[in-house]
Amino acid sequence: LNMWVNKVVWNHLSVTEDGRPTVYYQFLANIMEQNLTNIVLPVSMSSIIGARFLQTYQFRPQLIYLDSAHEQGETLIELALYWNILRPGGVLFGDDFGWLSVRCDLKKFTYIRNLTIEHLGNTWHLKKSLDLL
Repeated sequence: LNMWVNKVVWNHLSVTEDGRPTVYYQFLANIMEQNLTNIVLPVSMSSIIGARFLQTYQFRPQLIYLDSAHEQGETLIELALYWNILRPGGVLFGDDFGWLSVRCDLKKFTYIRNLTIEHLGNTWHLKKSLDLL
């Protein structure tokens, strides 16, 4: 269920026959047009399955953007999963800092890990220390 689909300002998220927002197909077209198919691998899956995929294939990204589930507790799980695969010195960032559930889980996560949330407006980021392996 996409909560934005019926909003007029989110027309680019209108759903196609297969249930995907049209913006996904625009993203694919942009990747192909810019000849980035050897760099970007678009894989459609939930963020939790995506983290498990990266972990299984031992990808260690330097930069991870998390568009969280916006559900308290689930965002905390996503933060923990992606933090564990983030390369030392890397940055985990996202938006929706204005959502109480996102803010609450960010605060819990940073308290547990003794981290500091940096944020500007609705965007937040966490930097992983180089000495964390």
